[in-house]
Amino acid sequence: MARMPAASFEWQPSDDELALVPLPLAALIACESVAGRLPEDTSGRVRRCNAAAAQIAALVPIYAKENGAPRVVTRIELMLARFEGGGARLVHRDRALVHSDLRIRRIDLADALERLLHAHRPAGD
Repeated sequence: MARMPAASFEWQPSDDELALVPLPLAALIACESVAGRLPEDTSGRVRRCNAAAAQIAALVPIYAKENGAPRVVTRIELMLARFEGGGARLVHRDRALVHSDLRIRRIDLADALERLLHAHRPAGD
């Protein structure tokens, strides 16, 4: 009797998991997931979401549209700029706009949230 080769299955993310989510929404979700709630004042909320966007960008790829197609924002671009508008814009230190319409893949958001929650978990949990 001939032996059948073992089938190999590679996991492939679904189209839904690869869908791009706006970075400001991802930052807001991260803030609420980690901190539980956001400051009531708008400026405090925006600052916290800017920080969350930076933390997310340190963990997973961020995408910006270039010539109508998404491309990964490079690490050097991230190092030379900062997030503004709650993660909506990446602005260079000389105040020139580098990117707007920033996005993150849904599957990467799940990964980033898991890692942020683990990093901010109180000791002993």
